[in-house]
Amino acid sequence: MVWPRIRVPTTSVLPLRLGRVPRRTGVLPAIHERHLPHGLTARHETTLANYFRKLLTWRYTSHTPEPAPLLGSSETMGKKGQHLTQPASALQTIQQILGLVPHEGLKDDLKDAIFVCIDCEAFEHSQDKVTEIGVAVLDTRDVTGLTAESPRDAWLSNLKYAHYRPVEYARLVNGNFIKGCPENFNFDVTTWIKLRDASYLMKRLFSNPARVADAADFSIDIPNGGRNIIFIAHAASNDKEYLRSVGFSMESVSGLVRTMDTQVLCGGSKKKPVALRRLLLSLGVAPVNLHNAGNDAAYTLQAVILMMLKDHAKPGSVPADLVQFAGKLPPAVYDKNKAPEVWAGTAEKEPLEKKDNAKIHPASSHRRGVLPKVFFADQRRRRKDAFRAHPDERTDNTADASDRESYSLGTGARFGGATSASFPDAGPSTVTAKKGAYYRRLRLDAQAPTRDDQPGSTSNGG
Repeated sequence: MVWPRIRVPTTSVLPLRLGRVPRRTGVLPAIHERHLPHGLTARHETTLANYFRKLLTWRYTSHTPEPAPLLGSSETMGKKGQHLTQPASALQTIQQILGLVPHEGLKDDLKDAIFVCIDCEAFEHSQDKVTEIGVAVLDTRDVTGLTAESPRDAWLSNLKYAHYRPVEYARLVNGNFIKGCPENFNFDVTTWIKLRDASYLMKRLFSNPARVADAADFSIDIPNGGRNIIFIAHAASNDKEYLRSVGFSMESVSGLVRTMDTQVLCGGSKKKPVALRRLLLSLGVAPVNLHNAGNDAAYTLQAVILMMLKDHAKPGSVPADLVQFAGKLPPAVYDKNKAPEVWAGTAEKEPLEKKDNAKIHPASSHRRGVLPKVFFADQRRRRKDAFRAHPDERTDNTADASDRESYSLGTGARFGGATSASFPDAGPSTVTAKKGAYYRRLRLDAQAPTRDDQPGSTSNGG
């Protein structure tokens, strides 16, 4: 056992035997108790006494590690179900909503509901810049005739998808911490929008989610559907914040009756999050092009349907099978097929094409083949004198021809033309010697005495 390194003043009046604890292992805010007020000294001594009492208790107590509770067990429940809920109860509620089990005990606001899943992607170096918004919708009216024995493709074929990208952030693609693929939407077309239209677009979407295909077409009037909306997301709190950053708040949705998080449905939590790819693999789905907002939203809502069917066939199997995928996952799969693109809202195609044709040179790097100019002290002095003498003719070409030749770093003129091509029979040592002679000459010129320092000058009494 390694005791903590804590110092105790030599005049301490701790009511404990500290013979086993070295005294030369730390210092309190004061060396002597007279340096502190009486109340502050008593507080520090009480804190130390409680600390050592805990240490002695820990030393003589056996420490057998307790097994970690299974995901979704009753031991992982949170306070009032705020962050952690029993996944079985939520999945049973979804089974009642979709008609797999009788509606007995189901609240009226959950009947005839519609599921809306939102996923947002933000730029990894600036989280307030939302670069993608993905949407997936499932209307309970479209799955009325399906049962638990129906194939899962029959369930998933009723989902509707949408993928929106603001034209202002067209170039912000994640690649350092995660691999982004905003151009590879698997399920439908990618819609370019203006960032200022995102809030109005979300308002139109949630007014009638069944008409998600018309939400971005502002020429079409979408009346309020008056449906009960169940919001689905993977780590829902994050997506709510991203929507708030584009000017839309989920609290403004009048028909919102329930928010469900897939991390909670599968038995995870904020402290023990479950990755979407891990969840999909446990459900028998091989995801492609994750970290695309449209694909993530589609896979998230598909995971809800598959978890519901799996729990109906074998209750409790969702968190149990998820534990089997606790190790290292196989590499992520990406498909380079580019999704078709359309422009909607106030976004136009022409400005985006002009931006795509422009070449971007990051400020932190120079253009290819161009080296930055480096001026020596005497060169800077000559340039300053020229600028002061002719302020109206100040240009970047003020330096004389010899200076410009000395900047030709790629041709070897800086070192008197000493390159390997100038001496075909000579080795690298010849070029190195020429460079060394060049710099030695510069140092000698800098150290040469001035006119006042010459012998016989008036300043030296000559």
